[in-house]
Amino acid sequence: MTVDVQRRETELGATLQRARAQARLRGHERIAYRAALALMLAALLGTAVWNAYKTPSVNGYDAETHQEYARALIEDDVLPGSTEGSYKPPGFYAVAGYVHLFGEEYGVEDRYKPMLYVNVAFVFLAALLVLALARLLWPARPWLHVATVAFFALVPPVLKTTTMYHPGTLGLLLSTAALYLGVRMIVRRSFGLPPSLVLSAVLLLGVVVQPHILWTYVAVLLALVAAAFTGYAPRRAALGSVLVILLVTSVVAAPVYVTQAIRKGKPVLGLPRPATNLLESRPASFYTELGLPDVFTEPYRPKFINALAPTVYTELWGDYFGIFAWGALTLPEGHVKAELRQQSGLGLLPTLLAFAGWLALLARSLRRRSLARAPAFLAVAVLPLLGLLGFLYYAISYPTGDGDTIKATFMLTTAPAWACAFALALGWALRSRLLRPTIVVFLVGSAVLDLRFLIVGDPLGGLL
Repeated sequence: MTVDVQRRETELGATLQRARAQARLRGHERIAYRAALALMLAALLGTAVWNAYKTPSVNGYDAETHQEYARALIEDDVLPGSTEGSYKPPGFYAVAGYVHLFGEEYGVEDRYKPMLYVNVAFVFLAALLVLALARLLWPARPWLHVATVAFFALVPPVLKTTTMYHPGTLGLLLSTAALYLGVRMIVRRSFGLPPSLVLSAVLLLGVVVQPHILWTYVAVLLALVAAAFTGYAPRRAALGSVLVILLVTSVVAAPVYVTQAIRKGKPVLGLPRPATNLLESRPASFYTELGLPDVFTEPYRPKFINALAPTVYTELWGDYFGIFAWGALTLPEGHVKAELRQQSGLGLLPTLLAFAGWLALLARSLRRRSLARAPAFLAVAVLPLLGLLGFLYYAISYPTGDGDTIKATFMLTTAPAWACAFALALGWALRSRLLRPTIVVFLVGSAVLDLRFLIVGDPLGGLL
């Protein structure tokens, strides 16, 4: 008996030691998790602030047009009728116009410059919402949160847009907020009037800033309908939320688009109807040309103009149109050209992981069993699909000589969903002990090089 007692005490002591070791490990992991998130968010914020400081306020796609719109709206109290961007909803321009007045009130030399710093705030808040979204989707998988935030912070269009006087940053914030609120309603089964009104308000603000949020709008409504009809939630409650959202957004936002249609004679997106049949708008080369090897050797225009895949890819990971890393009037040379080539190579693995994760997430989300258990994933899975379809319709229907309708920033509002898809695929890839070290080393190295590309100028005396 004494031997048995001693053996049991020894086993109990060993068990307690293992439990304490596991507790310490969890504690170390928790510290590492928080440190990784803090590092990513600090890198995003620090880079964005630095870039706003170094970048002139006239940078970006049609920046002067956007600035004139904002000035006319607030100072002249009119919607501009002849400028190129006058068909756009006025939400962003109202915010920007008041920021101009703030800058003048406090003696800022360049009245448009403060808006770049406001853009930084928009993107940083969007990153916090992306983190909150990942926590809702995977509460027990903290490292997927880190991967999601890392992809969002380092995919170039997100930080590039903070250097532009452009409505994309506010559209991204509101779209991300709408996606988060919709997923939160479903995960927590909170379908009452208050959360429905809050979500409606965010969607409403979004559609008067950028039509691109319509993709998020549809994705969230589809997930709510799925929650109602798969038994996940009380049907009346979920459909009640859908009805509230439809009524509030339709009644309040419709006048904005009706007014634009009357003034400009154009449909909801503010664009003229295509002059030709959709299938006749682009030649076959638009769809089939891969741009090889120029995608990796000369990833900037005028190479492969009006070729869909290479333009989107090099604009996504580099700077095809010369709006960020180089000036479009002179071809890139030296280290700038080397960085553009580098970006084309670095983007391959994250792109493959994001697409693989998205396809798997979409396939899983469409299964009835998955819809009944976790319909919130449907919103995240459908958003990239809707964004791609909307982008393709626009790019195909409105050809231009320089291909400037093929911009990755047109899909900026889908970035949070792509980040989630990347994190999911990365989680699967890291299960392989054979591949894990190689993937981790490559992605960490890629993140450092990508961040260096995204920093404007030569900070810290060239140390970065």
